[in-house]
Amino acid sequence: MITLFDPASITPPYIAAVLIAVCTLVLLLRLTLRVIIRLYDRINVHPVTRFGFRGTLVYVDDKPAAKVFVNHRFELSAKPDFIFKVGFNKYVIAEFKNRKSGARDSDIAQSLATVVAVRSKYNVQGYYVITNNSPHYEACTESTGTIYRKIAKLHKTAKQIKHLSKRPSITRTAKCRTCGYRDNCFGS
Repeated sequence: MITLFDPASITPPYIAAVLIAVCTLVLLLRLTLRVIIRLYDRINVHPVTRFGFRGTLVYVDDKPAAKVFVNHRFELSAKPDFIFKVGFNKYVIAEFKNRKSGARDSDIAQSLATVVAVRSKYNVQGYYVITNNSPHYEACTESTGTIYRKIAKLHKTAKQIKHLSKRPSITRTAKCRTCGYRDNCFGS
């Protein structure tokens, strides 16, 4: 019987040389890919948005039938105001708030939840909360699970309110007078 390959002929130095060659090839391919992506980002310059950063609009929530992004793993859904492409396979979301004060904690939590939901389709790397005062940018380069853990307690509370009719504690502060939901509040 004729065999084309004899396993006994493979020696340890030969195996090491092949492994080094394969690892070198993989590293060169990764480096080449990074260089190509950086060149693409420099050549393909995005226009300046009306919010003051560079990006190309890929999604806008301008009608009731706009796409809802759903992340089934974390049971989150969201409709961001805008999604912009800012680089090669890099996107940011923008939430517009029509007020003079800066970004609030609730805006940050909403944006983080939106990042988690939108990552089911786009590689979101950050978010903007845009108010009449100025844009607030936050990078989100962590894993989706890490981002979700930042809002998990708030998400659990929101689900309890929605599905179990659990009422939040009412503190009756001056904030209640300016709240948009004061007429429909649990405490009224």
